[in-house]
Amino acid sequence: MMYELLIAAGAATFAMPAAEAAPDTAGPRIEARIGYDQVDLSGVADSQINARTFADRAGALAYGAEAGFDFALRSGLTVGPYASIDLSDASYEEVRAYSDGRVWAEYTVEAARTVAVGLRLAMLTGRDVNFFVKGGYANGDLSVRYSETIEPGFNNDAGFDRSGFQLGTGIEVPLGAAYVKGEMSYTSLPTVEYDLGPDFSARLDGDRLNVMTGIGLRF
Repeated sequence: MMYELLIAAGAATFAMPAAEAAPDTAGPRIEARIGYDQVDLSGVADSQINARTFADRAGALAYGAEAGFDFALRSGLTVGPYASIDLSDASYEEVRAYSDGRVWAEYTVEAARTVAVGLRLAMLTGRDVNFFVKGGYANGDLSVRYSETIEPGFNNDAGFDRSGFQLGTGIEVPLGAAYVKGEMSYTSLPTVEYDLGPDFSARLDGDRLNVMTGIGLRF
């Protein structure tokens, strides 16, 4: 009888479903993402005769990719480097005209690219949601085109690379080797000051806020 009970207990033990293993959130990863980009484009162009100012919070489609490697510190806690690139259609355009409709000045400001490298810290919660924060170095481009019909000498095209920092936070939901994510990041870049021509200077700002969703794959 005792022998039969031991056999039955052993069979029941092997028949019990194993506890579900926690998702593996360590190792190399790559992702694609898309979302909303908000850029604060503002500035002033000063010819020492009058100053032309503008300010706009441009919203546009953003899309990009990120790659990283997450090292396990302990169960569910990882840290590692990341590198990303995001592109955007954000721009500001203004046309100035006389009362009769004749255009006397046009300018366009664009902030199309952001590259970032930094560190990411992530923690897997009890609901199998990976919460992360990240931060590091960022580089963004800014281009301006300005033209005047009354003063052709003021026509100018210029482009700038600006270095600053990026901070972000978000969540990931593991789906086997893949994952889906939502992320918000803020990129701070310095003001650009430059000369458009004799006695004519400009100053431009362009920080940005991104809200993105994406899908990734771990190897």
